[in-house]
Amino acid sequence: MLFLRLHRTGRLDRARAWTLVLGLAFFGLTELGRSFFRPYIYAHHPDHPMIANTIGNSLGTLAAVFTVVALAGVGGRKDLRIIAVVVFGLVGYELSNALFEHPVDPFDIAATLICGVAAVPLYLFIHRQRERSS
Repeated sequence: MLFLRLHRTGRLDRARAWTLVLGLAFFGLTELGRSFFRPYIYAHHPDHPMIANTIGNSLGTLAAVFTVVALAGVGGRKDLRIIAVVVFGLVGYELSNALFEHPVDPFDIAATLICGVAAVPLYLFIHRQRERSS
């Protein structure tokens, strides 16, 4: 519990716990998508390869955002900055493929940005629910 903030009572903040659960769930979905969903799409729906190609970036972005915010976040606007840093860091990682002579996939970058933007309302919903229950 090095990074997780605890309430005065010693319990894990409910919103932070949900944020971590979401991060881990998205990580599991990312790995399931890569292992099972991607081969299924390629085999049965070859006309929809973009969904299969970007599943790692889309769900992986959500996994990274929520896990990092749960472990290192402090709440409020600072967490939104963390989300932005994680998303732009992932975009930078995608762009760095060009340095290693791998193709840069604009669809992966788009999936990362779209899911990074989608993470913000989900984060706000979780943390607004915490404020209401307090």
